[in-house]
Amino acid sequence: MMEDIYKVGDYVSHPYKPEWGEGKIETVTDSSVHIFFSKEPEQKTQMFGRVGFRGEIAWDSSDETGEKYSEQLNEDEFAEYFKKPEKIYSLQELGKSPPPSVPGVYGWYFDKLPPYVPKKGCTVVKIGWLFRRKWHLLYIGNAKNLKDRVFNYHIKGRYYPEGTMSSFRLSLGCLLSERLGLVLSYPPESFGKKTEQFDKWFEKHARAAWIKTGNIEAVESKAIANYTLPLNYEHNTRHPLADPLNVLRTEFKNIAKNSVRKPSKKDFKKAYNRFVKKCKALGIKK
Repeated sequence: MMEDIYKVGDYVSHPYKPEWGEGKIETVTDSSVHIFFSKEPEQKTQMFGRVGFRGEIAWDSSDETGEKYSEQLNEDEFAEYFKKPEKIYSLQELGKSPPPSVPGVYGWYFDKLPPYVPKKGCTVVKIGWLFRRKWHLLYIGNAKNLKDRVFNYHIKGRYYPEGTMSSFRLSLGCLLSERLGLVLSYPPESFGKKTEQFDKWFEKHARAAWIKTGNIEAVESKAIANYTLPLNYEHNTRHPLADPLNVLRTEFKNIAKNSVRKPSKKDFKKAYNRFVKKCKALGIKK
């Protein structure tokens, strides 16, 4: 067991780059150890299963030796993390201590699912000892900058240059539109006066976890293939909710951008009703 050899908080040296000095062990799982080198803040050693006794590291993805064996690096090691994350963070915790500004892959967990989001097959993380709350993993994404994507775009609702919000935030808003009375306005994309209500629901029912890795696309792709993720669309078209939700997002955006007349609540209601009809046809229940 890695936990018997490596301890969070301990310092070890990089086997191939001694000039980095000692790095601090941040996370230890059953199959990997993650180390942060403060002198090289963009580097993160990923130690895999071939780890000998204390400090003997087979390779990592950030050095030349690792690149020689890149075909042997197993993205499953990273994807597995979201089954048993070291911690999932509430939005309040993220407000006080946002994710680091480094590349990585992140996951969003919910204790209450939005309407028509099936929980069948979803990975569940339980928190608490007496009354254990179940948190369902619904979405995984990658980011060149975890803080920017998770905190600024998903939580704070920052807009992209073209005035659009993150697709993850938009997906949640579309699904919650009937329950919270949300409509979409543009430009920029916003839930208008109901944004605060959306944020309160999000804060109450969502938590996040992440891993730092420079191999973000490969790890994300492997994770999406390994998990049941109702809110993902790219690389995830096998999920029954993927297409109906994508159509719903597109309809909401088109309605908001209508240049002929001002959109009404009825327009969004009709789009949502069409979405519900498709879900029922696919056997997806509320």
